[in-house]
Amino acid sequence: MRTIALAAGTPERLYALIEGNAAGPTDAVASLYRRDAGGMWTLAAMSGVAPLMGGPVLALAADAVTRDRIYAADGAQFYVSTNAGEAFAPIATGTGLFGASALANVNGLTADPADPKHLLLATSDVGLLETVDQGVSWKRVTDAAAINAVALSGARTWVATRDFGLLASTANVLARVGLCLIDPSVTAVATLADASEVVIAGTTGNAYVSVNGGKTFGPSSGLDELLGRVVSARD
Repeated sequence: MRTIALAAGTPERLYALIEGNAAGPTDAVASLYRRDAGGMWTLAAMSGVAPLMGGPVLALAADAVTRDRIYAADGAQFYVSTNAGEAFAPIATGTGLFGASALANVNGLTADPADPKHLLLATSDVGLLETVDQGVSWKRVTDAAAINAVALSGARTWVATRDFGLLASTANVLARVGLCLIDPSVTAVATLADASEVVIAGTTGNAYVSVNGGKTFGPSSGLDELLGRVVSARD
């Protein structure tokens, strides 16, 4: 499992991006499934994706407003689908997306719930990238290496890194938060739609929760109750 994304609108719709498929569960391919209103999972066609250029799609995000609009990224291209994943079209490619390197190791994609034009793309090798026009143009927010995941909560950006722990950004200034003292390698980060001060972060084998905006973190007691309200997470 790479990503689970919640679509806008009702009834509830979930997207699940999976590495592998039924014929080859360990193959380096991407499969996208969609489920509406708690029904059966349906495999989306994902036509238009070109894995030979940048490898399999490794990141997915649902548009904050338009129900059938979703975004995806691989190591060479950023795509948009306007029909719930049945077909994708590339918006940004190569140097227009990743700069001089043209290719990148993509780890995560996050859509801003407060601004449908704003998305963030986490990579292992070219830092954190940002778009404010739904993927047409991109800029590098930080050169910090080995970014595993990113989440948004209000005016803050949360960045999970391999070597520097969990970073928090306010007004484009990144700073370490208390979790760094527990574990310098953070693999996942999630926020809650109805509680902006709650942050959930994962390390290898452990999960931690902050209820004060990242000032302090503790073991994930009570995490099961919180997970029902997670708005962004990476498995």
